[in-house]
Amino acid sequence: PSLAIGQDGLPVIAYLDRTGADTLKVVKCGTINCVPSGGATNTIQSIETGIGGVGYTPSLAIGTNGLPIIAYQDTIGASTLKVVKCGTINCIPSGGATNTIRAIEADANDGLYPSLAIGQDGLPVIAYNDRTGPDTLKVVKCGNIFCGSPAGDAQGGPISGYGAAEYLPTSTSTPFKYFLDDLSYTAVDVTDSVYDSISGSSARLGFHFTERNTNN
Repeated sequence: PSLAIGQDGLPVIAYLDRTGADTLKVVKCGTINCVPSGGATNTIQSIETGIGGVGYTPSLAIGTNGLPIIAYQDTIGASTLKVVKCGTINCIPSGGATNTIRAIEADANDGLYPSLAIGQDGLPVIAYNDRTGPDTLKVVKCGNIFCGSPAGDAQGGPISGYGAAEYLPTSTSTPFKYFLDDLSYTAVDVTDSVYDSISGSSARLGFHFTERNTNN
């Protein structure tokens, strides 16, 4: 199990339940010692279930928005490092607030013993062991709070033509860059002994960069 304290001061615990099919579960305590009192009760929510190994060695942290985020290993088929971003403080979906699960990396023996923390920028960082071939320590820095595609929507989900499963492998990026030197504006860097300069308290130098993305 992995435990963190929510912004409300109450514990949140992620753990693996191996009764029947393996299930990653989250308990949100209703009191600071997880002992129910009056109307304050504990809630338990199942996140993902699968026969053969879902939810191994979970690592839980609380995001800057107060919502839990959990890294764990899914060993069904190819071993996969996964991340779930809860949509509520107890991970129980409510209205449009749902839990979002992302597969980060999959291989024959991947995603072991993940350890997750939230960086100062509010984005998750995960360290884990990849035993496909030589044992390798790896670190993934998520590009958004959902660990989804950088080209995704507000929840890291795919956008048509720019989805997490298709953006990186199928898009081509053609940057246009220009250098300012004694040969005026050029598309390549020219090494010479003369360069242009500007000075003065009100001097301004502006550059305009554009990038063309073509999706196949």
